[in-house]
Amino acid sequence: MKSLKKTIQSVAATLAIGAALVAAPMTAHAYSINDVAQALRNACVPESQIQQMLNVYQYCEKDENGIYYGDYYYRYDEIVWTIEGFGDSINGVIDQYMESAIAMQQQIMASATATTTTTTGTGTGNGSSTTTTTVKPQKSFELMTMDEKIAYLASLPEDARKEFMANLSIDEKQSILAQMSTDNQAAVLDQMTQILKELGFHMSVDNMQQGQIDVSVRDENGNLIDSSPMGVIVEDTGWNLTGWFALASVLVLIAVGGIGFMIYRSGKETEEDNNV
Repeated sequence: MKSLKKTIQSVAATLAIGAALVAAPMTAHAYSINDVAQALRNACVPESQIQQMLNVYQYCEKDENGIYYGDYYYRYDEIVWTIEGFGDSINGVIDQYMESAIAMQQQIMASATATTTTTTGTGTGNGSSTTTTTVKPQKSFELMTMDEKIAYLASLPEDARKEFMANLSIDEKQSILAQMSTDNQAAVLDQMTQILKELGFHMSVDNMQQGQIDVSVRDENGNLIDSSPMGVIVEDTGWNLTGWFALASVLVLIAVGGIGFMIYRSGKETEEDNNV
């Protein structure tokens, strides 16, 4: 009986250890504000907007699990999961748009593909072989026009094309977004608006046309924190250059004004010398 009891205890201990090992990976990752930023990037939110939101967040009260912003407490894990949900929708719109465009391009290519007739064996039997050519890009994908993107992807074998689309960089996705039809752009921007709303910000579209999307982001008090075009690659430096550009403009105006004053003063002195 004692032996049976020890066996049961041993099995129970083993199961407990196994359960702990299984559960450990699920709880090992502690989310941070950096995970929030990366989730936003994966959802094609412009880097300038992400940097400005991080600038706002850095002055907020926070703990290891989340941040206090406005009247709400935002848990990092919940924010990431929410963003990822919207991000999946955004990437779905991009994928569906490209798949439709590629399918149309392939139909055009199929009708124009050169078919050569060759003699096989003896007799009158003929066979045909189809020649397809893969487009060799002369520039990086994000710098291609939409027609060039579609032509390049349509020329790839199906497996290679799927792999390429599955591994699109953030810059490449944003370049597609900037060149999509306005209807599809509107669908994506609606998802982005919802993302920023969940984070306590408000995004408005100032201008939207094919190849050009200008958006503005405001904080909870309506203060403008960013105004930028979509698809523009902004290096992740953490610096907001808007103020520096404004300062540079002011310095230029001051310099021009100073030069004008010096010219005026020089002319005035020359006039006074002539009068003497």
